[in-house]
Amino acid sequence: LYVGRMLRDKGIDELVQAWRLLRDQNHSCELKLCGAVDSGNPNSYTVGEMNELSSEAGIHWLGRRNDVLEQMRNAAIVVLPTYREGFPKVLLEAGMARKAVVTTDVPGCRDIVKHQTSGLLVRPRNVDELYKAIKQLYFDRALRNRLAGNLNDIVLKGFTDRTINPLWGKLYNRIL
Repeated sequence: LYVGRMLRDKGIDELVQAWRLLRDQNHSCELKLCGAVDSGNPNSYTVGEMNELSSEAGIHWLGRRNDVLEQMRNAAIVVLPTYREGFPKVLLEAGMARKAVVTTDVPGCRDIVKHQTSGLLVRPRNVDELYKAIKQLYFDRALRNRLAGNLNDIVLKGFTDRTINPLWGKLYNRIL
């Protein structure tokens, strides 16, 4: 499952290529893309491009959804192959849903996910690394469960409102 805007710099092209490699080995593997196009962004896919992509067997473009956590519960893996990121809320949501993640080794993502501890990190734009990481998690349920549990622990200990809100208060007090 990918969750985010349908933007080229989110690594969707690489994700589709990696998924196709996996699909060649396991025809039951499905790729779900959850999110809207951003028509005001020149980096966005168009609705037509997304419809064409989802016409391929095993690829499902879900569009914008209000049930992201439910989509995550039904997924084996959450993948965010972005080229750059601020603070990726989707990784926190994956942690809350106890899902293993594959994401890129970029600021923001690597601040939440620790390679081989709470997820798998790959280099941006690297289809081969992305494929190998997805394949590893797809076929290794024990690893998926261990990484998902560790990510859940990280999110609960470091990224809840109870943890973050006091930090915001301290920041505001310092500024004022």
